[in-house]
Amino acid sequence: MLTRGTTPTIIFTLHDDNDVPVDLSKYEVLIVTIEDSRKGQIDIDKERIKFNDDFSFETTLTQEETLRLVSGRIKVQLRAKIDENAIASCEQYCTLADIIKQGEI
Repeated sequence: MLTRGTTPTIIFTLHDDNDVPVDLSKYEVLIVTIEDSRKGQIDIDKERIKFNDDFSFETTLTQEETLRLVSGRIKVQLRAKIDENAIASCEQYCTLADIIKQGEI
């Protein structure tokens, strides 16, 4: 679960069909898209992603970004490209909780 108005760090690991982690650090293009129920989107590109030794990677959202989203069910998808090969993950779902005091603090 994520909460609007916070700065959550999201950690991902993408596995291939054999359940082996994919090293996405070598991909030229990497975009994580988060979409709310009203089709509001946040796109996070490779420059904002930190790669870990276990082939996981992470990114931190800003308060401004989470406040742009509508609370409720959100979906997350990864797209990446190396050479002429493009891949996309399955959509993953998460809940975005609301806050009482609106705006950045």
